[in-house]
Amino acid sequence: MENEMKELKNNYAVITKVIIFFFAFLLFFLIDKAAIYLTDLPLAGSFGYTWLIFHHLIQIVLAIGIMALPWWHRSFSEWGLNIKNYHQTFAIIKKFTIGWIIGTTIFTLVTQWLSGWPALLDFTLNIENILIYLFFESIIVGISEEIVFRGLVYGALAPYFSKKVKIGFSISYAGIISAVFFAIAHIGFNLFPFSITAFAPMQIFIAFALGLFYAVLREQTGSLLGPILAHNISDGWLSILYIVIQLITQGN
Repeated sequence: MENEMKELKNNYAVITKVIIFFFAFLLFFLIDKAAIYLTDLPLAGSFGYTWLIFHHLIQIVLAIGIMALPWWHRSFSEWGLNIKNYHQTFAIIKKFTIGWIIGTTIFTLVTQWLSGWPALLDFTLNIENILIYLFFESIIVGISEEIVFRGLVYGALAPYFSKKVKIGFSISYAGIISAVFFAIAHIGFNLFPFSITAFAPMQIFIAFALGLFYAVLREQTGSLLGPILAHNISDGWLSILYIVIQLITQGN
């Protein structure tokens, strides 16, 4: 009888984890789809990064709205919306920024040189477009995507996938899953009927690696401040680098 009860509890725990896994996936997937629909209503056909700014702002509103639902019994601070351990955060971000700027600059220059300096950006580099592009990549993207992935998605997973593993660093299964979902979000796909519309292996790999780093930051500091700053720095620096390279090599 006791063994049967243990087996029943184990089966219940497994079923619960499977349900939570797919629930967390649906959270980011449906938030994205809802934001696409709501953004297309006024902005379909507009400049791509103007569209993305509004799309990501809607994602923020939807994610925070879901966090505020009473069934979670959590404060916004427990979701990571706080500035806990900010001294530790800034120390980590300082090291990350230096390494990221040096590493990505060398990698980008070498790969561009080897490829014959192809265009990195697909829009005209006038002042308006540059400012919109930088505003999105340096401010909006980190806030929105970290609230969704390291805030809402990670927060939904954490109570059920709290066990940590060491893969050169300590991270929970919730952190790993949130990084996987973050990488999946960089794949263009439709569920019904299923089809893949965009697939860039290097971008997906980098998204997964950065997703792991953002999750570790979230776990070490208990805050989304670090992931948001790191995300905006990583995307923001690449955006500046791409603009400079394109202005020099393409002249537009």
